[in-house]
Amino acid sequence: MNPVSSLVPLVLIASLAAQDVEASLTNTSRVGVFALITTQSIAANQTLTSPFSLGASVPGVASASLEAVFRNGTQLDDAGVNFTWSAQSAFLASAGTTATQLPLFGDHAYALRLSAAQPVQGDLRISFNGNAGLNGSATASITVGSATHDFAAGGSNNSATVPGLTVDGAGLTVTIRLRGEARSTLTDPGSFSAGLEVAFVPAGRAGCRVLSHESSCGQGGSLSGRAQRTGQLGADLTLTMGGGAANGFGATILSPLPDTLDLLGTGCKTFVTPVPVGLFQTDANGGATTVLPVPLGLDYSFYVHQLSAGLELTGLRWGTTNSLKVECTAGS
Repeated sequence: MNPVSSLVPLVLIASLAAQDVEASLTNTSRVGVFALITTQSIAANQTLTSPFSLGASVPGVASASLEAVFRNGTQLDDAGVNFTWSAQSAFLASAGTTATQLPLFGDHAYALRLSAAQPVQGDLRISFNGNAGLNGSATASITVGSATHDFAAGGSNNSATVPGLTVDGAGLTVTIRLRGEARSTLTDPGSFSAGLEVAFVPAGRAGCRVLSHESSCGQGGSLSGRAQRTGQLGADLTLTMGGGAANGFGATILSPLPDTLDLLGTGCKTFVTPVPVGLFQTDANGGATTVLPVPLGLDYSFYVHQLSAGLELTGLRWGTTNSLKVECTAGS
C-alpha cells in the first residue's frame, strides 16, 4: 500500500500549553487476526508498543489486518489510541479479528491507561467509523468508569464524549473491546473496515473526529479513517480502503457538502460538489492507504469517499466506498 499525499483544508487540534499525559496499552485477552487458516496472534497481558500491528493473508482469497497507534499527550497532541482493523474474503473464506465458527479468536480486549504527574482535567472523546460491506460486521465497545458506549458498522451512533474527567497520578483506565469478521459466500465477497479513536482531550483543546456517513455501493469496498497532528500547523488524515478492486486504480473525492447524485445511471452515488484530491493503486487484496496532509486553525467539516476499478478474473470490478464525515473544532 503506497501513501498518496494531497493538501486539503482540515483543522485537527489547536496549539495549547504542554499537557503531559502518559498513555500505555495492554491486551487483556489473546488477540489476533486470521485469513482462512493463516493467523497471527499474541498472548494476553502484553504491554504493547506503538505502532502495534497484526496481519494475515492468503493472496487473492482472504486478508485481515489490525493496527493500533497510541500516543502521550504533549503540546502537539492529546493522549489516546487509534485502532484500524479490516478484512476481505472470497470463495467461502472467512477473515477478521473474531471468529464466530472456529475457536481461533474471541473479541479483542485492551486496557488503555492514562496518567499524569499533575492533575489534568478534560474530556474523553470517542469516534467510530465503520463499514460492514458485503457479509461483514465490525463492532467496538468502550467502558470508562460505569459508562459503556457501543458502536457497530452501519449504525447511527458514531461518537460519544465522557466529560469532566481528571487524569492524575492514580491513572484512568479505559476498557476497549473490538470485533470484526468477513464471511464470504460462493458468489459474494465479504469485507469490513473500521476505525476507532479514544482520546483524552484537555479542557479547551481543539479536536477532530472521523465519522461514518453513507454506505458503500457496488464492489467499492469499505473505508475507514483517522486524523493525527504532525506539528503545530498540520495533521495527517489517513484513509484505509479494504475490499476494493484488486490491483486496480482509485481516486479520493472530497466535498464540502453531503449532497450526492447518481453516478452515470449505475445506482452508485458521488458528491454533487466533488473535489478530487489524488489517485492511487490498490494491492492484490483490493486495499490502499491514502494520507492527506491537512492544515490546522478553523471550525468546519467535510465529506470523503473513494472510487476504485480494476479487471479481475470475473470481469470488471468497480464501485464506491462508504463515505466519511470529518468534523473539526478549533477549541478555545
